Amino acid sequence: MLKNTIDYVMRKVWIYKRKDIKSWWIGWYENSQRRAKAQPSKALAEHYRQIKYNQLNSDVFTGIVITDWLQMSEEYYKDKTVEGITESSLMKYL
Repeated sequence: MLKNTIDYVMRKVWIYKRKDIKSWWIGWYENSQRRAKAQPSKALAEHYRQIKYNQLNSDVFTGIVITDWLQMSEEYYKDKTVEGITESSLMKYL
């Protein structure tokens, strides 16, 4: 029983310089889309590369989630119910 191989792949972040453009670029893949960000110097690009590498490889979700307030409040209430909080405290959460 093997897990999906994508779980074991380290997500890569790279630095590159585009021809005839003065800035340095950082590239990575996020949600199956290629992303890029420009930085004015190579030192800043390296710093941003390390930050982005840590984000991508620490299982931190950096995408956008679209949900409404009602759904979020219901999930929060259910979470507090599972924790075993008293009924009076649950009423305060509502």
